[in-house]
Amino acid sequence: MIQYYDHMILAVNSIEQATRDLSDLGFVVQDRPNAVDGEIDARFVCFDDDSYLEISAFREPETPSAHRWWPILKAQGEGWIDYGMEVQPVEGPALRLTAAGLPVSASVTTSRSLRDGRRWAVQAVQAGRSAGGNPALPFFMEDISPRAIRVPPRPEAHALPVGDGVVGATLAVAELASVKPALDAVLGPASAASARLAGAQDGLLYRFNGRWLEVQAVGASTKSELAEHLTRCGDSIFEVTLGVIGSTEPGEGELLPSNLTHGGRIRHPAA
Repeated sequence: MIQYYDHMILAVNSIEQATRDLSDLGFVVQDRPNAVDGEIDARFVCFDDDSYLEISAFREPETPSAHRWWPILKAQGEGWIDYGMEVQPVEGPALRLTAAGLPVSASVTTSRSLRDGRRWAVQAVQAGRSAGGNPALPFFMEDISPRAIRVPPRPEAHALPVGDGVVGATLAVAELASVKPALDAVLGPASAASARLAGAQDGLLYRFNGRWLEVQAVGASTKSELAEHLTRCGDSIFEVTLGVIGSTEPGEGELLPSNLTHGGRIRHPAA
């Protein structure tokens, strides 16, 4: 049912600076020629497995917005702000979450046009903050038009190793129980995982289609990067891992400098 990570959203203050920094690291950063510019400007780092990083910034960052990301960016600063999983059909997670008595939004269709007249559309359901659920939970989406219209095709190889694309994400949470019922409903039962990161006291590991989602619960009164992240951001994405489908495991690879990834921790395969 869950196919792969569709995209991971990195909120930044300046799209121009983030584009320069990610390009300097060796990523190919692309634009999408939208017919109409909205209040959010976005760039894309695309991978072979169809996953991508979406780099997003408000065009007028000091102007208050009704968009759900604006207060989060203002309160927490730059970093991972949301993520989506590609599902076929998208109604599957909604039915499972509803059957489990858990919050989920109704399916919503989003559609946009490109400058050349082509139009893309997706259906999405929310399980996290927007649905009244834990903010560390993803949204689920399904393309209802050719994906190549929505997602720019990568024109060349990245200058740094990236493997197949996004193979894993690590969540930082205060308690495993806050996300486990919903993740169990859509991903199946988790395996117990070690408290791998400094400051963690417990963990879970979900596997799907050669990818994984790791959950690390932060111990009380700990001083660590993980605990500092939880204090600043609450339950949320802590780290994204690029690598090889079915091979790369949590914690593997090299961590890119966070000042150049604008607060979004990214691991990639060692050269």
